[in-house]
Amino acid sequence: MVRAFLAACAVLAIALPARAASLSLRLGGDYLANGGPGLFSLGLGVESGLGRRGVVTVGGRFGGLVTTSPTTGGVPLDVFLRFRISRAYLEAVGGPWFFFEGDTLRGHAAAGFGLLMRDIEFGAEIGFLSPDRTQLGLRLGFRL
Repeated sequence: MVRAFLAACAVLAIALPARAASLSLRLGGDYLANGGPGLFSLGLGVESGLGRRGVVTVGGRFGGLVTTSPTTGGVPLDVFLRFRISRAYLEAVGGPWFFFEGDTLRGHAAAGFGLLMRDIEFGAEIGFLSPDRTQLGLRLGFRL
């Protein structure tokens, strides 16, 4: 039994090579439709490739945000799945966002797309922020 477990671990270690996770710093600006405030965010992200070619990556982001009118702060926590197509990318993003006033916990789900240029990325995002806000945003990211 122990030998079978060790053999299975060895096969997995050979089949899935370890990749170093990359860090990024992202600046964002969002407009919440349906009469919502604007959002400005700063986040730190961790991303790691799935498979050998790195076409598909998975990661997480956390940081801080400030809303406009009414002014309040918050903490967005998101996980994402990104598909790279040459210098472009498509991604699915989602997670809880915590606000310091009003509705303290809101769900976030979005789809993003953009361009990758060495250590800089530029993209857009369209999504949903509960309870009833459509989100339109721009992102600028820097790899650390």
